This record gives sequence, C-alpha cells and structure tokens, in this order.
Amino acid sequence: MRQLLFAIFGFAVVLFSGCDDENSVNKDTIQSAEDNSLVETHFTAIFDAAFDIISTIDSSLKKSDASIIPGDVSILFVDSTFMDGDGLEIVVDFGPLRNTEPQGVLCVDGRYRAGKFTIAMNLPLGSPQFQAEIIINQEDSYFSGNGQEMAQLSGRTIVTLPKENELRIVVENALLKDNLGDISWSSDRRVTQIVDKGKGIWGDSYSITGSASGINRMSQPFTAEITSPLVKKMDLGCAKTFIEGILEITSDNSQNIQIDYDPYKNADCDQLAEATINGHKTIFEVR
Repeated sequence: MRQLLFAIFGFAVVLFSGCDDENSVNKDTIQSAEDNSLVETHFTAIFDAAFDIISTIDSSLKKSDASIIPGDVSILFVDSTFMDGDGLEIVVDFGPLRNTEPQGVLCVDGRYRAGKFTIAMNLPLGSPQFQAEIIINQEDSYFSGNGQEMAQLSGRTIVTLPKENELRIVVENALLKDNLGDISWSSDRRVTQIVDKGKGIWGDSYSITGSASGINRMSQPFTAEITSPLVKKMDLGCAKTFIEGILEITSDNSQNIQIDYDPYKNADCDQLAEATINGHKTIFEVR
C-alpha cells in the first residue's frame, strides 16, 4: 500500500462549436458542463499539490521527477510529529497574488499558484486509518490558474483509504470565484490504481468513478456522474486528460451532455473527446 500514490484528475473539458441545432441545447446545461470542468480541474490540482507534500514526509515514497511544488515555496510544519497523538499540520504558502503577470508561482505541473492551504494528517500515508484534510479558507487567498487568469478557491478535501488500492476523495463546500462569477461544488470520487510502475505517481494509471454536484454561474443546480470509469495515464503526452471513460452532466431541466474520452475506442493519448447533446455528436480537443 505504501507504494500506491493516488491522484484524482480534473475534467479538463472545453466547450465546443458545430452542433447542428444550437437552439435545441439549453444554455444552463452547457454552462453546467463548463463550470464542472473548471472547478474540478482546479480542485484536482489542489489535491496534486497537497499530495506532493504528503508523499515527501516519507522520502522513500517519492520519485525524483514527481515533485510538483518548487523548492522555494514555504512549507511550514505547525505540528511536525505523529508521536503527540494529534497528527501533522502543514501550511503551504505560495506567497500573495501578484499585481503583475505572472500572478503566482509557476509549479512543475505548469500551473501557477498563489496564497496558501493547510494539510492535516492523522497518521502516516498507508496506515489503515489514514486520513488527510486539505483545507482552504477564504482568508487564505488561494489562487490557481495560468498566471494571467487566476481563480480564487476555498473548500475542504477529505482523503481516506476505504480499502487497499483504493482512495476516496470527498470535496466539500468548494467555491470558485473569478471575474465571470461564482461556482459552488462538491464531489465524491473513488480512485483505484490499475498500473503500478513503482514508487511515486509518474508512469502509473488509475481508474476513477464517482459523482459531483454544484450550482453553476447562472445559479442553476447540476450533477455530474461517471457512467464508465475514467482512466488516467501518467505519462508524457497523456497526463493532461483521460484516455478513456464517459461522464454525463445533467442540469436541473434534465437535459444532459455526455462526454466520451475515447471516441475512437483505442485508449490513445490524443487528447480528443466526443460530446453528445440531444443526439448531436462533436469531436473536440481537451485542453
């Protein structure tokens, strides 16, 4: 179990053009698909960065090329030992959001970050009762983005080990704020390792199942359900998105968008997916 590093990966779905009848597609449904993609991508990146820290607590768990957070980022151990019975507490501080571009610290995964988050762990990774919380409060001023467009995030992620080779990741009270509005969101995911290339995350593959729900920028509720397990392959050219799997997003009006990450049924690292709305199919590139 100690060799199993977990990650849950965001739905980096871009919206598309070319539907035959745009009037037949409800705007709330499209907005829900776009907003779920955005918030899940950002909160996945939060987990990736936090897990990068968790994996360094025991250096034997970490590959040399698996580090996401640069060495000059402040990592403060508020509580540095498990021996006192109340676990570890770690504050990761990327510094304040800058007024000039790039507006954050560039990390190895290509994402810019600013502000801080807190990691609380009760036991070392791999312990049967292991639990970690990734906590971001509004006053932490945590931002994530491409250095030009940065979103402020808050919420709590709870990571547990329900059984061997499976990680449960629950996101609660997530809120994304940017210049286009607010998105609220929650999710419950199960991540199972299907390929293990040794210690660390690079080279491994994972199968992801679960659901999410939220309120989009238009104040409309939506749900997102993985109807066929999503598969992520952590290799060059593959790691940006899934190589297969199907996700369905439904808005309050019961319309839905289906996203198939393997439209050609070859599990290729081509970053292509197929969207189906009201029977209309469109192949698009995932960015």
